[in-house]
Amino acid sequence: MKLMIAVVGCTLALVSAATQFSDAPTGFDNKTNGMVDDVTHQADQVKFEEVEEVREGLGPLYNAQSCRECHQTPVSDAPNFAYVKIRNRGSKAATSVVVNAFQNKPQGQLVYPDDWQPMEPSALPANDLPPGPTEMTVGPFTWTPSTSDSVILMAVSATGDASNLAKFSDGKSISDWRLVPHDNNIGMRKV
Repeated sequence: MKLMIAVVGCTLALVSAATQFSDAPTGFDNKTNGMVDDVTHQADQVKFEEVEEVREGLGPLYNAQSCRECHQTPVSDAPNFAYVKIRNRGSKAATSVVVNAFQNKPQGQLVYPDDWQPMEPSALPANDLPPGPTEMTVGPFTWTPSTSDSVILMAVSATGDASNLAKFSDGKSISDWRLVPHDNNIGMRKV
């Protein structure tokens, strides 16, 4: 049984294959990336941050109060929320599924477990997951990014398919560049 996880945001973009864009600049500064002029961008930003109410369409399929609730830049030195999307790539149902969440310690070298601290809660159970394309979102996990570097690490385990994190404790450690690419149950993202 194999599980695959991906640390994801709530972003969905539909773009024609014929459209050619340059890479977006890194970071978020509330300025246009050049796709639209500043006036259009600011008008769109107002709509993006607008808070919706039930009479305006808030309902059973969309329960957040604005677009911005799913699309947020992490705020340093303040509580933030992380979610992980998981799916089962195996041929049998994944049972007793648990997701563990960590954030790096400031100025750490990303060596597990030494340079990581658990988020709150440190683990959340998930429903049994059938094989195939069905995805499930697990969270929220609360974490506080530092002003320097912030990296999150998510690991999912199920009966008969534990992540490799369990192999490293009691004086055993491993660098992220060796751990993450060799375990499809682990996802890591610099944010």
